[in-house]
Amino acid sequence: MLCVIGGSGLEKLFKDSEEFEINTSYGTVVAYRVKFPDGKEFLFIPRHGKGHDVPPHRINHHANIMAAKLSNVRMVIGVNAVGSLRQEIRPGDIVLPVDFIDFTKRIWTYFEDKVVHADMTEPYSHRLIELLKEVCEKHGFNVHTRKVYVCTTGPRFETLAEIKMYRVLGADVVGTTSAPEATLAKEQGLEYASLCVVTNYAAGMQERVTLEEVLIL
Repeated sequence: MLCVIGGSGLEKLFKDSEEFEINTSYGTVVAYRVKFPDGKEFLFIPRHGKGHDVPPHRINHHANIMAAKLSNVRMVIGVNAVGSLRQEIRPGDIVLPVDFIDFTKRIWTYFEDKVVHADMTEPYSHRLIELLKEVCEKHGFNVHTRKVYVCTTGPRFETLAEIKMYRVLGADVVGTTSAPEATLAKEQGLEYASLCVVTNYAAGMQERVTLEEVLIL
């Protein structure tokens, strides 16, 4: 089964689907069972909660990934709104990252009481990346692969100096949610890929960055 974890207003697309709760040892998660006419279905979890009222730095990523695991999910696709650090990656484009740099200020792990080191050589599933690339291109999107996602804590946007630093380090897009999901999914043995929708250019590349741009999804 497939699980989609989305935010930035994406939950509005599934408001008429079956809503239910998944209880985990990390908290209760609101989810939707989305069904297609042919009988196929997938699980959708609104990353920021049902009313989009949970800010990035307070998202319960542990509960969201565990809810997917408990639902017999094997594949997770995170839909992430991102800012572009490169002129050639334009608002409206799709980015499918293959790696990330984590600048968040929290520790993302399920293993607090024992020593377990998850292999993050390939944090994103190449199989899912190829499938997403094929589907996105089929529907006319401009898709970028082999890119690096830099993850910050939020909720504030980045400074000019931070954006310059991230660019020097090799990052291509910036967001606040993909690294925790990818890390925790890896620990739970789930395939994970991030479908990044570019909503804006980062600080210094346009006049200003606004919340409204990020919420267009």
